[in-house]
Amino acid sequence: MYEDLKDKVVLVTGVICDLSVDSDIEKLMKQTIDEFGQLDVLVNNAAYDKRGNILDADTLSEFDMQMN
Repeated sequence: MYEDLKDKVVLVTGVICDLSVDSDIEKLMKQTIDEFGQLDVLVNNAAYDKRGNILDADTLSEFDMQMN
């Protein structure tokens, strides 16, 4: 996605961040505010894959775990 958008009129950046690590989140937010002044969109493209296919999730909590 970054490569597709970087030469367009919009301003984008890609950041490697583990959202389960508080210091990574703080670094992400600092970098974002320093560069853009605010956070407009956050795309988390990672997932927790316990069972394989997300459609096989038995409960809402399993679905939520995989999506968040």
